[in-house]
Amino acid sequence: MVISIIGLLLGVIVPSYFSIREKAKYTKTKVTVKNLETAFKAYLDHYRVWPDAWGAAKEIDATVINILKGDKIADNNDGIAFYEFEATNSTGAFLDPFTTSTDPNVEKPYCFQVDDNYDNKIDVGGQDLYRTVIVWSVGTNRSDTLADPATKEGNVKSWD
Repeated sequence: MVISIIGLLLGVIVPSYFSIREKAKYTKTKVTVKNLETAFKAYLDHYRVWPDAWGAAKEIDATVINILKGDKIADNNDGIAFYEFEATNSTGAFLDPFTTSTDPNVEKPYCFQVDDNYDNKIDVGGQDLYRTVIVWSVGTNRSDTLADPATKEGNVKSWD
């Protein structure tokens, strides 16, 4: 009887535990994409222009991290820290909480796209988003990071 009750309790608790862990990853990712969006906006407010290399959608790589964390380099001459990064991997990419493997083919960094023509509009998959910058993570689907972020199921987007 005791074993049956323990088995029943485990049958209820274990699925709930994994569901709660996934929800926590989603929440952490959502907060991060919003905070990164704010950091990019702060950069634009200060410098009034995006770096030339930021025109198309791109992954947040070591160069972007160095600019946003305040390294005094060409695109951040004043050395202002716009974002405090928790940790990066060995290649310098800032990975989302859904990344669990050390396999570089599975690692997925956050991505962003800026309004490089300053018309306050970013075209994402034929849909106009009236924003200066968007940030996303591929979330649970682990698909191609830069492929149409608006329509991919499981993406965590700053504009939702």
